[in-house]
Amino acid sequence: MRQTTEWELANSRFQTFRRGLPGLIDEDCVSEYHALIESLEQAGQSGLNEFRIDASKLTFRMVQARTGEHIDPRVGVQYSNKKYCDWEYFCCKLDQLQEFLNRPDKITT
Repeated sequence: MRQTTEWELANSRFQTFRRGLPGLIDEDCVSEYHALIESLEQAGQSGLNEFRIDASKLTFRMVQARTGEHIDPRVGVQYSNKKYCDWEYFCCKLDQLQEFLNRPDKITT
């Protein structure tokens, strides 16, 4: 059973997060999303693990590539310092969570 005040606060934070997504979804954004899932779970909504972002979906992005006959291929590629998640995959997980939270059987009185 949900604790109404905690639930409203957690859900409000989730809605604000959804509306303010950055252009690139980095590992910090994913961590914030997972913290929101944890707060929803603590407010009484169990079983939200399926909406988490799998660690294998976070990868370093190539930020620069140089080619030339005198450049070693291993040196010619530079990657980001942070890992990033595919935008469409991330938004799909957010939408799935939103649909789950909107289900009538999830509403408490």
